[in-house]
Amino acid sequence: MVLVRKKEDGPLDPATEQRSELGDQPTATLSDSDSQVMIHLPVAPFHILSRNHAYKCPSVFRGVHYLFLYTTKDTSKVDAVLAACASLTDLFLYVPLRGNLPTLASMLSLRRLVIQPRTLLAFDPDHPVFRTLTHLELLEISASAEVEDACTKLRLTPKLTHLTLNSIEIYHALSPSLEAFDQLRCVVLLSSEERREMGVDEVPAPLAEDERFVLIGQMQTDSYEDWLRSAHTGETYWAVADAFIAARRAGKGPIIAYAMKIGHGEFNSMR
Repeated sequence: MVLVRKKEDGPLDPATEQRSELGDQPTATLSDSDSQVMIHLPVAPFHILSRNHAYKCPSVFRGVHYLFLYTTKDTSKVDAVLAACASLTDLFLYVPLRGNLPTLASMLSLRRLVIQPRTLLAFDPDHPVFRTLTHLELLEISASAEVEDACTKLRLTPKLTHLTLNSIEIYHALSPSLEAFDQLRCVVLLSSEERREMGVDEVPAPLAEDERFVLIGQMQTDSYEDWLRSAHTGETYWAVADAFIAARRAGKGPIIAYAMKIGHGEFNSMR
């Protein structure tokens, strides 16, 4: 698991710097090829993090805005960890949960969420988390029925404006639903295929003609690395997608899709 502070927060004070065993843990390293800067992020094993939040410096966790939570084993303390991070705005949650997370109900600042569809479906439709989300990325989508169920719940999300999926097949299945989802301003498809194989010509006409639709090629990284880099730099593929949509609406070419170098903010017209 990786905790990431906002870049603009500046250096930690000495008391915080010496806060716990977190400082002795390995780091995840990302490279920024534009500036040749290596980004080192602290990796906190789940048992270390949960012990620290409970007994040592709760104030540290109250200042956390970005949390990357990844575990496939012990999920019994997930809610306690989230409770310590009450100010979260961005959450990457890869945890095999079976039901609601009570703590998320009190996270009134949570805006951007990356989550597995089956985890999202475990939440009650009236769960408070749906009231504040503006950006949602659904991971590892394998069945259109699963996403259709998720979209049914998302219609109860009054502030959701950005949605990301990772399968062209899912887009084929959901195009009627997405057309009717008027509140969405940006609909992103992430593709890990090479540009020549990204299947742009296979995009169904309703989506291809939808000015909200953007196709992003993850040619250099994956969702995990992209999220960590964006948490560190503040640069997200969503922001680039918004810029692309604005340019298209301004009449700058009949572009309907693009390939982007994630982490660099570059995009190229594909049609």
